[in-house]
Amino acid sequence: MVKEKMFLKDVFITKLLKDVECRDYLASIIGAVLNIDSEYVLANLKLLDTEVNQNIHTKDQEVDIIVENEDMVVNIEINTLNTKQSRMKNNSYVAQLIIRQTFPGKLYDIKPIVQINVDCFDLYEKKEFIYHSVMMEEKYHLKRQDSNIDLYDINLDFLSELDYNQIRNLSEKDLKWLLYIFVCQDKKLKNNLYNKNRMMNKVEKKMENFMKEFDSLLYYNHDEFRAAEIEELREEAIKLAKEEGIEQGKKEGLKKGIEQGSKLAKLDMAKKLLAKNKNLEEIQEFTDLTIKEIEELKAS
Repeated sequence: MVKEKMFLKDVFITKLLKDVECRDYLASIIGAVLNIDSEYVLANLKLLDTEVNQNIHTKDQEVDIIVENEDMVVNIEINTLNTKQSRMKNNSYVAQLIIRQTFPGKLYDIKPIVQINVDCFDLYEKKEFIYHSVMMEEKYHLKRQDSNIDLYDINLDFLSELDYNQIRNLSEKDLKWLLYIFVCQDKKLKNNLYNKNRMMNKVEKKMENFMKEFDSLLYYNHDEFRAAEIEELREEAIKLAKEEGIEQGKKEGLKKGIEQGSKLAKLDMAKKLLAKNKNLEEIQEFTDLTIKEIEELKAS
């Protein structure tokens, strides 16, 4: 049984899925989501440049993971929080992945785009493990024949409610079985579940190596974190709304609260990494702070 709703932060999961030695695990996840043979996915899987575009509005923005084979382009996004900003960001990635395939004379030779969102929340709050969204006609619910975009949202919250025995009885190709490793915090249970599977054994060892280096820095308590964040944003929004006395104040307060909460979390992680004598470049990679900000934090 998962005793705490604990999830790996997006940077850690992304690092794991990008690892060359875990390419078979990545292919297994894609295969399970799309219900196709993972060996076929793995056969010609290619990791692409994660910079979405050189467009002035999207320059320097990077997706978490992009891979492709001869049939499709797959974008995987790890989403810690359910915010409008993150949803719009993911939508823009889909648009850019279509545009980057468009060349003169080949306007219609575009591979289908599959975006797999691994969410630490239930996007539609229907208590489903996975949601599949496509472009369709509203009244008759008919999928457009020319649509080449498929969106999948995986609800990791769902896995935290499952008993270990429920997972143990699943097929090793089942997506729940493959992803349970991200929510199970009991090392003994994880070993019992995955020790006979060479691929998952490898993934587990990779996770252990990462955890030895970063200790508990890349974990957070999902329920406590979410509750604290919501309360902080609510108070900030109310405070600013009262000061300005207008409805716009609520919107600005919420936006400011989100920005401040995110910055404080990054600074807190940077402090912990500095205490472990990590170099500035490593800290920058895992916090997105500038070198100048880290140096100022170190000097304070």
